Amino acid sequence: MHLDSWISVAGVLVNGVGIGFVAFQVILARRQLREGQRAEKREYDRLKRQATVDYITQSRGLTWELRAKLPNDFDPESVARYVEEAYATGDQARLACLSTYLGHYESLAVGVANGTYDLATTDSLIGARMIRVAQTYQPYLQEVRRRTGADSLYIELEWLAAELVALREARGGRALFAERDVSATATPRSRPAAGAGPRSVHSGHTG
Repeated sequence: MHLDSWISVAGVLVNGVGIGFVAFQVILARRQLREGQRAEKREYDRLKRQATVDYITQSRGLTWELRAKLPNDFDPESVARYVEEAYATGDQARLACLSTYLGHYESLAVGVANGTYDLATTDSLIGARMIRVAQTYQPYLQEVRRRTGADSLYIELEWLAAELVALREARGGRALFAERDVSATATPRSRPAAGAGPRSVHSGHTG
């Protein structure tokens, strides 16, 4: 074989090795990118779970204080009577207590809806109560919507309750009440604009 032929063969081999090395580097870079993305996702999920725990645990003092003034969340008849009497007497202290209590859960629901808080962690910590609150406080939700004309009030709370029911059913667990009990009274959900914060219902305390 002539020298020129050997040089050509050697050139092809060198080029082949170079292409193979580049291809290997590309594959390695893609693998590292995927691993990095998975690590970022795990850290994001961890931070979201931690934020959920922090919000719920740090607000326990407030919720316990409010519950001491309100009827049992698991007693729908007492809740309905409390709401009826509060509006019948125009008791602003009672109405403010209702607004603050449900506003707290609405804020949590907004956080879950926009991805700040974690659904499964919420279920583990207060899922049963969230579901029951959405059911037993329907008399208040309906009345405050009627008085304000704002059908979107507390829709995130009702949405979260339905999501928790669905999550429990998917896990094979039994929810506290059928999903239709939530959806039958819930208004169509529309997620609030970013930064809008929870919807206030203080305007419903008059009249």
